[in-house]
Order: sequence, then C-alpha cells, then structure tokens
Amino acid sequence: YKSFKSIVLLNLAMAIADGRDWLGFKTEARTVLYLQIEIPQVFLRDRLITLTRKWINGQGPIMDTKETIWFWWEPYIKLDTPAGLAMLDNKLSSLKPAVLIIDPLYKVTSGNILDPNIMRDFTDVIDRVAERHQLTVIVAHHSRKGGFGPDAEQGWGSDDMLGASTLSNWADSIVKVTRKGGKDSRKLTVSFDVLRHAKEEIEPREVIFDPETLMFKDRDVYNM
Repeated sequence: YKSFKSIVLLNLAMAIADGRDWLGFKTEARTVLYLQIEIPQVFLRDRLITLTRKWINGQGPIMDTKETIWFWWEPYIKLDTPAGLAMLDNKLSSLKPAVLIIDPLYKVTSGNILDPNIMRDFTDVIDRVAERHQLTVIVAHHSRKGGFGPDAEQGWGSDDMLGASTLSNWADSIVKVTRKGGKDSRKLTVSFDVLRHAKEEIEPREVIFDPETLMFKDRDVYNM
C-alpha cells in the first residue's frame, strides 16, 4: 500500500513499449495493454501527461514509443466470471499485445482473495489467457502487512502476499516494491523474491522516486 506500485508499473509499461532500460534491465520494444482498474481516469490521465512530458524530453504530453501502448480503464471487470473473461478475450484478440498488465489483482476477482481455491481459479484463468493469446501477464498485488517502518520491511519475501501459498507457487517472477524510511519517504527498495528462470540471483535495487517527473532514479543503476 502506497509504495508507488502503480507508478512503477507505468514506468515498466512505457519502458517495454519503447525498448528502454527499466531499473537497469534491458527490454525489447513490445506492444503493451495496461488494464488499470483502481485509479480514477482523471488521475491516470494526469499521471500519463506528467510522465510522457519527461519521456520525450519535455516536448509535450504525446505518447511517443517504438511500439503501441494501450491504457484500458474498466473498473467493474471480473476476470473470474464468463462476462469479464469474454471482455478481456475480445480486447486481446483485437489489440494483440505482447504484454498484459493487470493493476491490481483484488479488483478483478469476485471472490475472497484469501481463499486458495479462488486464487487457484484465477491463476488457471490467467494461464489459459496467456497461452491462448501468447503473451506475458504482469499482475499488481498487495501484501499482508500494511503501514511503514519495521513491519513493512520484515524479511517475509513473497510470503507476505495476500493468497500467498497459491500465488508464490504460481508466479514465474515476483518483484516486491517497499517504501523505506516512513510514509513521506521517496526511497524504494525493489527486491526480486522469486525468479524461477533466472540464471542467477538479483540483488535488491534502491531507487528514488521523483514526484516532478513520476520517474525513478538510482545514482548507479537507473537513470532514464
């Protein structure tokens, strides 16, 4: 909660669409569909205007990436229902993105996210969607622990996610974003708690959030 997860994902979405580095990692330009169902449209629009102004070096709020990026606001969609799944299938068939970002998980499920059976049904749906449309799916989710300070920084790893036993076992990769130093801090730690297919472990990265540009900076690693 309040760890800039959505803004991290906006940066990731634009980096993928443009083939730019993200947190020091190389990307290849791919089309992206970002399903955002928590932030009201007007706030999402304002964030995009701020971010794109910096993205193209201050020349105006114009989306200018190598590949297309779509932003889809659908506040009532439930992907564990036939109607919601059909809506998603239609959108993916029409746009054919290579990457689908869902932000956040709790808004697209109609059942209790603490119920492992509900979460298993959801992950099965996502697996079928990814296979049918040949894409990568990124899902934003919340942790069990709230607040800031020592409780927010315990070494829970991926096991502090709501519905952890199912999600931790299912995901190929789990990237955790934690705000450090109090509720007004702009310092984030990005840790890589699960990397099933990585050749080697990746150490946590510390980044600084810039509220003027909505981008993240690291004096050694990240400087877009």
